[in-house]
Amino acid sequence: MLKRGTAAGGGLLGLLSFNGLSALAESQSRSRSPREVNRRVWPMSCDTMVALPDATTTGTTVLGKNSDRPVFDCQPLVRHPAKQHRSGATLQLEYRTIPQSPRTYATIGSSPYWCWGYEEGINEFGVAIGNEAIFTKTFSDAVAASKAGKPPEPGLLGMDLLRLGLERGRTARKALDVITDLVERYGQWGSGVPGMSHEKGGYDNSYIIADGKEAWILETVGTRWVARRVTRGVATISNQPSIRNRWDLASHDLVDYAIDRGWWPKEQKSDFDFARAYIDLKTPLQLSQLRVQRSHQLLCQKEDGNISPQWVMRVLRDHYEGTFLGGPNFNAALPDFLTLCMHSSPAEF
Repeated sequence: MLKRGTAAGGGLLGLLSFNGLSALAESQSRSRSPREVNRRVWPMSCDTMVALPDATTTGTTVLGKNSDRPVFDCQPLVRHPAKQHRSGATLQLEYRTIPQSPRTYATIGSSPYWCWGYEEGINEFGVAIGNEAIFTKTFSDAVAASKAGKPPEPGLLGMDLLRLGLERGRTARKALDVITDLVERYGQWGSGVPGMSHEKGGYDNSYIIADGKEAWILETVGTRWVARRVTRGVATISNQPSIRNRWDLASHDLVDYAIDRGWWPKEQKSDFDFARAYIDLKTPLQLSQLRVQRSHQLLCQKEDGNISPQWVMRVLRDHYEGTFLGGPNFNAALPDFLTLCMHSSPAEF
């Protein structure tokens, strides 16, 4: 496990610093034909955000998420009590069977009707997690291998991993360890959308994992991962890798693998930029870039201890009101681009 740098430290109230890549996206997208662009058939507008106790009116951590499940994909709010499990018990997930933990903690989460896992949730110790689909070169490689008749072994869905982190982690850091151990062991190849193939419905995942003292941004690429600790202020993520060249923990071969694959120059190893190396720009960043910048902007407006749960709800309802995107020349509620408030776009983004 790698350690690098130190990022910026009540109870937790669960409601369920981004350095952009727009210049990189513009420079690389010019070389791609329209047919190369990855067009998804459901809106990719998940957004997760957290405000730590120093930034909130309540002195608690506030986590919020909007989920971009397909519009037909209902998500009941479900509760699972704490349980003791017999020795040797196993757990059947969507695509894999794994060993069950001797004890699982009580959880409440938003669970798609067909899925064991959660889109977002909280456990009895006040650990809360929200996750995002991200699209990476690692996932693109897996799709290519599958189309060539050599698919990866099915793994765990991000929703499975999220609930497993809550069931097995008493703190944000413990939940992080649970998820990263499972990612390294099983990977995450598999469709997260009912009725879609693994190639069309799969993705890698990022998470915000929070408790009453700290939060972690975790971003995963296949069986590898990187994480940054947040102890003060706010943090937001969307449907793209966001960790750049400052992190706290990572899988042992994260950097070397990117160099071996030709995604990062060996002579610049000391300046390794995770997002730049691993992001797959066949998925246009305009699907997420505006949203992550907007959520961060709105939270930072009240970062000096004035973020309330109601303000986080307001951020999650945002349609770029008060900006040129809010009208009159654009209709952000029925966009050809995606807003923080999730809509099923007529453009089928």
